Amino acid sequence: DRLTQLAVDRLEWVQEFLALPGHPAPRALINLRDLCPAITKDANNVKKFVTGILKVDPAARPWGLIMEDPSGSYLPSQVGIFVQEVMQWWKQAAGSELQNFLVHIHKGFGLAEACVLEALRQGATGIWCAVCEEGAAVGHASSCMTLTNLARLGNSSVLEKYNCQHLRDAAITVTRITTGQHPNPKTELYGERAADWVFDFGMDAGSFDIAEFFHCEKATRIHGLASCDQLHARLTQCFGQYEYKQEIVINMIELLHRQSLDGIKRECMSPLGIGLLYKAAGGTLVVSMKDKLTQCIQENSMMSEIRSVWQQRADQEGSLAFESFYEHFMSRFFTCFRCDVTEVCLEVLDDNRDQTVGWFEFAIWLEWTAQGFPEEYESAEELVGLTFKKGLLPCMRAHLVWRMRQEQTADEQYGEAGRQITRRASSFDLASAAIRESFTTTKRVTPLSIVPDK
Repeated sequence: DRLTQLAVDRLEWVQEFLALPGHPAPRALINLRDLCPAITKDANNVKKFVTGILKVDPAARPWGLIMEDPSGSYLPSQVGIFVQEVMQWWKQAAGSELQNFLVHIHKGFGLAEACVLEALRQGATGIWCAVCEEGAAVGHASSCMTLTNLARLGNSSVLEKYNCQHLRDAAITVTRITTGQHPNPKTELYGERAADWVFDFGMDAGSFDIAEFFHCEKATRIHGLASCDQLHARLTQCFGQYEYKQEIVINMIELLHRQSLDGIKRECMSPLGIGLLYKAAGGTLVVSMKDKLTQCIQENSMMSEIRSVWQQRADQEGSLAFESFYEHFMSRFFTCFRCDVTEVCLEVLDDNRDQTVGWFEFAIWLEWTAQGFPEEYESAEELVGLTFKKGLLPCMRAHLVWRMRQEQTADEQYGEAGRQITRRASSFDLASAAIRESFTTTKRVTPLSIVPDK
């Protein structure tokens, strides 16, 4: 009773001191902050309060009620019943529907969004929250998520009242303002990866398209289950329209599968990552691809050190002949210049097939390694070794198989060709394993700056 009287006094005070002549009446809201635990413990006390505040002069009645669950621990079915009961109590006491009942649910156990939707289904008229999920504790159900859910479930009124295509940008902006950081990439709806095209299974046909709804880019995600269409799409997104050969794209998929079986994880989403995957699968980098990849190469002290050594030995065009490149950069790990494994590595590097390795052809592999494994090297020498181990070795086997298929395509030779491919690939695997082991057992490599000319 004392709490009810306090609320009535406050409502009357608002009307007496905040109302202005010629202006709309003040809109007072009462927050039932502890509605969930209170109604669970003693529903009659909550009912007395809700009906008690209606005894005030009709002009001083609250514009509406708001509620919240700070713990995020109640089930949607529970929150729905609480809302339904409050709505019924109000109607019985006031003789009319509660026109404004807003809900606010904190995150806690993964049910916040579902609780909001259930509250709305049971009669709540709106939400009070931020456009993004940032908030006290671990955050709360956001208006971006609720409005998007209503829109995708067929509520056309939210499309009429709100400029929904800007919800995503607004949520990102508010997150940056409040936290000083970008949203987590996996944040639903407005994270960097939220609108990605992930699977091409055909089962999501007709489903809600986040990228179309928010008018944002739909990046194609590359992974072990990516389809040929997805690889084509990502190549186009990164490098523009071009007739990417289907056989190369298929080889890219085989390379992804092989690396998955070998437990190798590669970054293939960035222009640098998918460009090198395309190259390793037998593709030739066209001008637009080279221009894009050149922009990815960052100049820093280690890259400058490697390039300085390179320039001391390069020809007038800035390239190293295969033998020179082998002597100065590969011989510490590849023990035989004429072996299959060395020849394949040089082929993977040699994009324009001129029997030399240009600075760009090697630098893009160095940059991919530097970006992908920043904590695994401390010197230029270690970066070079890691580039062979993490970047080139995993791609070389697929390139060998692709090359042999190119050499042996006649149908009548397929059976024998297949056996030859298997034998050579197995031999290659043994050689690669030995080289990979050398990276593990080598304690100290010869510094680049003092590798002698033979």
